[in-house]
Amino acid sequence: MQARIRKVLESQYAPYIYFAFSLLFWALGQSSIVVCGSAIYVALIALFCNDIKNSFPPFIYISFFIEYIFKSSNWWAYGLCIGLALGCFAYYTIKNILRNKDNLTLGRWFWGFICLIIAVLCGGLFADYKILEKVIIISLISFGYLLYFISINFCSNLKLSLLRMFVIGAITISIELLILYFTTGDFLSAVIGRQIVYIGTQNINPSSIFLCLGMISALALGNKHKYDYLLFVVATYLAIVICLTFCRTNIALALLFYIGLSLWCFIKSENKIEFALVVSVMSLIMFAFSKQLSILLGSVIDKFEAGANGRNNLWPWCFEKFTEHPLFGVGFLSDERVPGIMSPVSLIMAHNSVLQFLTSMGIFGCILGGVFYYFKYKILFTKPVKDNVFMVLI
Repeated sequence: MQARIRKVLESQYAPYIYFAFSLLFWALGQSSIVVCGSAIYVALIALFCNDIKNSFPPFIYISFFIEYIFKSSNWWAYGLCIGLALGCFAYYTIKNILRNKDNLTLGRWFWGFICLIIAVLCGGLFADYKILEKVIIISLISFGYLLYFISINFCSNLKLSLLRMFVIGAITISIELLILYFTTGDFLSAVIGRQIVYIGTQNINPSSIFLCLGMISALALGNKHKYDYLLFVVATYLAIVICLTFCRTNIALALLFYIGLSLWCFIKSENKIEFALVVSVMSLIMFAFSKQLSILLGSVIDKFEAGANGRNNLWPWCFEKFTEHPLFGVGFLSDERVPGIMSPVSLIMAHNSVLQFLTSMGIFGCILGGVFYYFKYKILFTKPVKDNVFMVLI
């Protein structure tokens, strides 16, 4: 019986079932069921499986399936479910460390995580130091390292699984976004007015990034694949949906990646006739909906011309805070309102990574944060870029 359960939970289709379940109950407005189902899914994998990479989707995507946490959240249910999932996850980790203690590696990224934790710990040292802030952020970073540790020690064929996860995750998010637009009652007006700001409890900007990850992953899976032309269709669909997020930088990057990688895949393809046929059919479909697409394009262009979108107030404010405490910054929470940030909690979100590090962790934290990224990209560029182009872009 255990072997059958393990076979199902370790199959490539288990994450697809998880995403379908989560999408269904999100659409029905039953976020608590999604959270409970996610906890049970993670617990079963941790208890029955040897390779638990299929447990990663809930940790990465659960925020897209729960209600906006500052409005209404069943924190008792959430707490119990988080405790169940993390408890079983801890059991799996300890069990496998003891079982494989002679064959484990901390990984080449370990010291990068240590540097980032020290940077966060020292952030705001001479400002308004908040212990709870440190506990939360360091816990998240530590859990990120735990996923990395499990990935390199206990998971096999991880790259393929992550690419598939990114694709099905992006398709799921795209469906959520379309549902939200259609339920406004006037799809085009909602698009023009950019009425959708959140998907679940996630802002539209990270949603846009996850859509872009899915687009690149679809082309990565299609590269030299016998059904590359079908995966190109998936990538094209996701590229169009990315435009509905109105995240300007990500739209520009996605367009650049889409054109470059599509040409790459076509040149490498052994199905050039099918590829060309698909492009022709898609062109006809786009021509048939040219009016709607032109409205979308016009709205995107308008967004590009919309100015700094609040950053003209936010960035000077962040830089001022950095100059007040240049060595260790001011931390990640502010006692005063952060310009342009709508969150009820005064999170300092600079929308600029270097400025974020300088503001929150100062010069000291920025240097240590740089070490974190140095180790990350040192690992990434161990292969020539031409042999690893999709992962580099991801």
